[in-house]
Amino acid sequence: MKLKRRYTKRTGKDTKKVIIEAAYKEFAEKGFDGARMQKISERANINKAMLHYYFKDKETLYEKVIEYFHNLFDKIIEEENVDANSRNKFIKQTIEAYYKIFFEYADFKKIFIQELASGLKTIKKILKKQNPKEFDKIMEKFFLLNKIKDLQNKNEIRKDIDSEQIMLCVIGLMESALMQTLVVSKVLDYDSEQLAIFIEKRKEAIQKILTKGLSP
Repeated sequence: MKLKRRYTKRTGKDTKKVIIEAAYKEFAEKGFDGARMQKISERANINKAMLHYYFKDKETLYEKVIEYFHNLFDKIIEEENVDANSRNKFIKQTIEAYYKIFFEYADFKKIFIQELASGLKTIKKILKKQNPKEFDKIMEKFFLLNKIKDLQNKNEIRKDIDSEQIMLCVIGLMESALMQTLVVSKVLDYDSEQLAIFIEKRKEAIQKILTKGLSP
C-alpha cells in the first residue's frame, strides 16, 4: 500500500520561509535551469499546489531567494562593521565578511557565482524594482565599491586600479582559499583543528597580499 505524504501545518509566513530555504538549497545544487518546482515542494514538505499558491513560477521564487541573500549579505557586512577608515582595517573586515559568506554560507557562494556568470541579471532586476533611481548607489554598496572609492580619495588605496577590479581580486582570493580548504581537508585528511589553523593562515596571507598590493 502506498503511503500518502504528510504535510506539516504552518502559518503563511512560516510556509514562505520554509519554501525559500528549500528553494535556496535546490538552486544552489542544480542552478536556475536545473532546479525543479516539484523537488522544491518535496524539500519544503508541501504539495506543489501550495508552492504555486505562494510563488506563481520558478522565476518569482528565484527572485525571492536572491532577495533573501541580498539581505543576508547586508546583515553580514553590518555585523563585521566593514568601514573605510583605513586600508588595513577595511581589508581585514572585508576578508572576514567574505569568509562568512563563502565558508559559513557555502550555498550562498554557489548562487552568487551563478549570478556573476549571468551578469547579475536577477540581482539587478530586484534592485531596480526596489529603488530604480538609486540603483547605481545600491550596487556600489552591495560590492563595497563606495568604501573602496572613499579609501582611494583618502589616498589609503592606490587609484590606478578600478574599484570593481579591486573587489573582484578580493572575491577571487577568497574563492581560491575555499577551494584550497576543500583540497587539504580531503587530500591531506586534516581534522577540524588543523583545518581551522590552515584557514586562519590563508586569511592572514590574503590580508598581507592585499594590504601590500593596494598600498599607494
